[in-house]
Amino acid sequence: MDKTKVTALRKAKGWTQEDLAERAYITVRTIQRLEAGQEVSTETLSSVANALGVTITDLFEYIDTEEREIELMASSQEQQVQFSRRTSEATAIKLALFAVIFTLLSCGGLFVESRPEQTQDLFGVLWLFSLFIGISSGYYFYKIIVMNHLDAKYPKTLGVAYQKRPSKPREPIENVWQFLANYWWLIFPIGGFLSWLVPHLMGR
Repeated sequence: MDKTKVTALRKAKGWTQEDLAERAYITVRTIQRLEAGQEVSTETLSSVANALGVTITDLFEYIDTEEREIELMASSQEQQVQFSRRTSEATAIKLALFAVIFTLLSCGGLFVESRPEQTQDLFGVLWLFSLFIGISSGYYFYKIIVMNHLDAKYPKTLGVAYQKRPSKPREPIENVWQFLANYWWLIFPIGGFLSWLVPHLMGR
């Protein structure tokens, strides 16, 4: 019988069996079977490992048979490959989504600038409203549509929305360049709006 470390990993996070089951998209009974050392599918192991932020092989202290160990090692390797590809694709989609929103808002800013002065205030307010609608729509599109797409395309990464891979602690921001690097996604749209608003107000 395989000996797992799931119980220890779960308790280290302060989770109950119900908490882990919810994060891994499986039943509490399955968690109980896994913690008891009973065999479960590799798909289930992938979900549990993703929820705990570890690899599949990290779930086990001892694997009973060599065939099972080879199977789990191969599944763990595929899990890591899928996670790497998912991360790369998610980053590319985020950048493309930001580029589309930024381009549309920039075109909107140019449109506002070309309007007669007496109507620029109205169109400026509409542009600001569009800024928040664009950010909200982009957030919804990514969190709902893109995440569902990535879950289906990379099934061994199911559950990463709850628990991301361990990352290095964020270093304190010491200068303006580090601040810009961390918050460029927020600074650009706000900066674009201010670059239109300030000259407009000063020109009055």
